[in-house]
Amino acid sequence: MRAWEGKWDRWVGPKPVILVSIIVLTAVCIIVVGMSRVSFFGIPLAAGSSIPDNIFYGCGVLIGGFGGILQSASRTMMVRHTNTSNSTQYFGIYGLLGRATAFLAPALIAYVTAATNSNNLGVSPLILLFLIGLFIMLRVDPEGDSS
Repeated sequence: MRAWEGKWDRWVGPKPVILVSIIVLTAVCIIVVGMSRVSFFGIPLAAGSSIPDNIFYGCGVLIGGFGGILQSASRTMMVRHTNTSNSTQYFGIYGLLGRATAFLAPALIAYVTAATNSNNLGVSPLILLFLIGLFIMLRVDPEGDSS
């Protein structure tokens, strides 16, 4: 095992890891919006094809993997943006905001699903949320202000 394996955020820093994770999760959401049991982005699939199941499982693996990577790298980035004298306050706010906004994505998914009567389109607000996060993350100083 190479020294950097499993430690991407140490090797390249947390910002690139976060950006790649957001891009992968956005792509997964786009795939979910574009797939169904009978077609994949409008390309018809054979009746009884296992392709939709395989794509769905693959998306689940990517969500699980890159979701965890995103959370871990976000905490590493947070360490770089806090100073040691009040880091507990920053992490407390970080946790509080995470809990306070945890309803946002499920509420948007429920609303869009009900409005469009489509589970696939119901996932589309996540694409918007990820793109907002990507835009904000591009503006973040990777080294932070910890001193």
